[in-house]
Amino acid sequence: MVPECAGLTADTALAPGLASGSCRAFSTVIVKAPTRFPLEAGTAPIQSINPVAANSWPLTPFGRGASAGRVDPAVRIQSHVARKSAMRMSGMSRVVRCRDETKQNNKPKTMSNTKDDRFIQPYLFFNGCCEQAIEFYRQAVGAEVEMMMRFKDSPEPCQPGMVPPGFENKIMHTSFRVGQTMVMASDGCSAEKTNFQGFSLSLSLPSEAEADRVFAALADGGQVRMPLAKTFWSPRFGMVQDRFGIGWMITVTSPGQN
Repeated sequence: MVPECAGLTADTALAPGLASGSCRAFSTVIVKAPTRFPLEAGTAPIQSINPVAANSWPLTPFGRGASAGRVDPAVRIQSHVARKSAMRMSGMSRVVRCRDETKQNNKPKTMSNTKDDRFIQPYLFFNGCCEQAIEFYRQAVGAEVEMMMRFKDSPEPCQPGMVPPGFENKIMHTSFRVGQTMVMASDGCSAEKTNFQGFSLSLSLPSEAEADRVFAALADGGQVRMPLAKTFWSPRFGMVQDRFGIGWMITVTSPGQN
């Protein structure tokens, strides 16, 4: 609370230099600074100022400095605060922008942005009848053999007991192509009956006539699981298990379908 000094009220007491000696003990006073422009009721700026600076303002009927051509101290303080706030906000904006750029640069590259040379190939073990299966697929689906090696042709002989007796002429490894897909196969290291379950080979064909021919060839000596018929995803689709136990899904690719 501002004391009344030298006949001035609390509203007009601007500095201890204007009052009695008892007022000089205060280091600062609270000034209700007048403004050049009318303010709404209850919005007069109340600020804490330096009394030494206040004493240097010219004395006017409205107080020191308000009408003497000087900038109103309340306006000056408000401008200073606004300028400091703007500088802080600008600095924060730069920091946030830098952080966003750093996050963008540190994002891991997705697979679409990098070359991926991986691929999956089926490997079939026929347990002694691989050569017969390859010949069958040549006739049925047009398989083209690209490589074939028998156990006796291996540069490293098999360990004793690793393969059954009489497997010297069996297929150690072969690879054949059906369309754009490479399939690998072997007689494996067992003479037990094969059991192909849990998967099927899906073959896409360009026409219904070709689908009918391939389906009939694979079904020879095998078992039809689902006859060829029109479905909502293909004009011709069917499932069959060939004579060696391999499941096939035959699909006619619609125009524009991948």
